[in-house]
Amino acid sequence: MLESDLLSTIFFLLQKLKQLFFSLLFILFTSVMIAQAPNALDDYDTVEINTTLEVAAPGVLDNDISRNNSTLNIISFVVNGRSYNAGETATTFAGNITLNEDG
Repeated sequence: MLESDLLSTIFFLLQKLKQLFFSLLFILFTSVMIAQAPNALDDYDTVEINTTLEVAAPGVLDNDISRNNSTLNIISFVVNGRSYNAGETATTFAGNITLNEDG
């Protein structure tokens, strides 16, 4: 009978360790997966009339900071209330603007 109780206790403890392991794994996975918004700062530049302003990468991302040291990319941008995907061109009365994924 003692041997049976010992095996039951060991089995019980192993089940609790398994539960603890998966709980810790879930917490670790969740904390890694939570995206932190970058610290994005405004960008300003000027260009002469009827000329093209080209800024090499990292361009508008140069002064922005990733809070988790990941690579920053542009997914979309908004001009005059309209959303554009990276690489698309927004046309305005003042000219056109295209922001590529790399900034």
